[in-house]
Amino acid sequence: MSFRTGHRIVAAAVKSAREEEQENLTTDMLNQAAEKVIGQAMYREVEKISISAPQILRERKSTGGASPVEVQKMVKSRQACFNKDNLWVKDEMDRIESCKLKVDSARL
Repeated sequence: MSFRTGHRIVAAAVKSAREEEQENLTTDMLNQAAEKVIGQAMYREVEKISISAPQILRERKSTGGASPVEVQKMVKSRQACFNKDNLWVKDEMDRIESCKLKVDSARL
């Protein structure tokens, strides 16, 4: 299941819990929300459901996601753009300096 779909299910369950003034989500609430969002129940009773932050990040594999691989791709891409822009700025500064020298020599 995609992160987005899971988020929609949990969001629907939380909304329902708030409307019913419940403090905790139950498996039944998650199943009702899942039926509304994806058309079927999918949660079974478990003592504890947990997922770690690193696991969540590893699962976000879509372009622009927060997985380490995607972040590295974005950093590499931005670094290339930054380097290209810096080169352009240096070239322009050199051109401006050259023009200043020409103006100064023309004044003499």
